Amino acid sequence: MIEKVISQVNFEIGQIDQLLKSYTDILYRVQEDTPDLVELTALASVLHSFYNGLEKIFLVIAKKVDKNVPKDTPAKVNQRAGSDIHVQTQ
Repeated sequence: MIEKVISQVNFEIGQIDQLLKSYTDILYRVQEDTPDLVELTALASVLHSFYNGLEKIFLVIAKKVDKNVPKDTPAKVNQRAGSDIHVQTQ
């Protein structure tokens, strides 16, 4: 079973690596100059895909290793995390 988890995690890492390789040029270019609207849109897409890849990895681990997937939706988790940050900064 652990081999399947490792395989799934490695697959997702490969997907993330491919994503970053595909956008290497723009990732370097925006470090030098202010990105335009098209570049910002592309970067937002890359960030979204990167986050989704990480989320898939954590979900595989939660399902297969921990045998426990949190019931909270990502929006609720983000909302709770945001309110925790707000409380901490007051």
